[in-house]
Amino acid sequence: MRFGFVKILSIVILFNLIMAGCSNSENHFDNIDSKIEVSVEKVGDKLQPKDIKVKHKQDVTINIKSDVDGTLHVHGYNLEKDLKSGEKAEISLVADATGRFPIGFHVSDSKSQDNHGHDDDGNGHEEMIIGNFIVEPN
Repeated sequence: MRFGFVKILSIVILFNLIMAGCSNSENHFDNIDSKIEVSVEKVGDKLQPKDIKVKHKQDVTINIKSDVDGTLHVHGYNLEKDLKSGEKAEISLVADATGRFPIGFHVSDSKSQDNHGHDDDGNGHEEMIIGNFIVEPN
């Protein structure tokens, strides 16, 4: 009879340990409202690294450095940041929408600043997509 009790107690303890180890509820809540800082650099027509990956609800700070003057635009979040060549800039946001959002860049020059984003012919400067902002579900 004593052997049966020890066996049942061992199984109950083992089951509880397995359930506690498999539970991801603690990990789920760790991502919510957590902070992440990412550094990227715009070189040529690409962002390095190309993709910025974060989790839903994270408080995100993106540190950016560019090789030319221009405006960085995170689509879907409607965020823009003017960048100066060689200088660091920062964008802060809460990743409240999940998905894949293109990151665009508009090169600036003296013509576009004087004519509000248009060249001498009245045409706007084309945006190039240089990377992606990816917000993954928790």
